[in-house]
Amino acid sequence: MGKYDHIPELLGTENYVGWSTKMQYMLACEDLWCHINTTVNPADLLGTPSFIPIPVNPNNVTAAERATMREWLLEDIKAKDLITCHLSPSVGALVSRAHTVSAWKAWQMLAEHFNCTDTSAQYQLHQQLDALRMKDSADVTNYIRQHAILRKCLHDSGAPLRDSEAI
Repeated sequence: MGKYDHIPELLGTENYVGWSTKMQYMLACEDLWCHINTTVNPADLLGTPSFIPIPVNPNNVTAAERATMREWLLEDIKAKDLITCHLSPSVGALVSRAHTVSAWKAWQMLAEHFNCTDTSAQYQLHQQLDALRMKDSADVTNYIRQHAILRKCLHDSGAPLRDSEAI
């Protein structure tokens, strides 16, 4: 796994936002985000949704169709494997290990369970913003990116960060 050691395990609601953002980038780097994303956006070439191919005639599947479906299923299992490798044991127990459960289904289940928009989740986001610090001048881009992500998450949760709070 080496190059993805920087991605933390998903522990729960408290680190879901950061975990999901890093997972999106990782899956995009592996050209697998298309197995999770369902939003069509012509400007997002890496995120163009990909669905399992369906044979023209289900009663007479050709060898080429079978190979295409098999290739898609293998890529989907790779996406699910990358996701499940970054879950704590207790969170991992929530995701079915059956190969018939898609990466998208696993991602949705985790989002429904941990991407909370209640006040405790908003409090956690505020805590993360308060704890955010810039290490040095080389860390400016990272700091701004993390701040923007947390601010967007607060906005999406129904508790937008006021400019006065951000300052």
